[in-house]
Amino acid sequence: MSVAAASSMTDGRTASRRPPAGQSVPLVARGVGKRFGGVIALEEVDLEVRAGAVVGLVGPNGSGKTTLLRLLLGRLAPQQGRVRLGSRLEVLYFDQLR
Repeated sequence: MSVAAASSMTDGRTASRRPPAGQSVPLVARGVGKRFGGVIALEEVDLEVRAGAVVGLVGPNGSGKTTLLRLLLGRLAPQQGRVRLGSRLEVLYFDQLR
């Protein structure tokens, strides 16, 4: 099963694909994919997280949420695509088992 990244919403309007001039995008993922054996965990995921954004992932068990987070944090390497993190990024992550 694959995960599709939802676009952010502002006042009920879908945000544009490009940030306004001067607004940084500290996290960008393009075409990210990951397989475990023959099982597709993620396929062609595109995601932009702008400065100051609060992000939550919601989905059923086994849909790839934890895999996506691990790829974004560099704990797993994507088998396709790329992830770019800004240089002054502070990431807080609490594992669900703690």
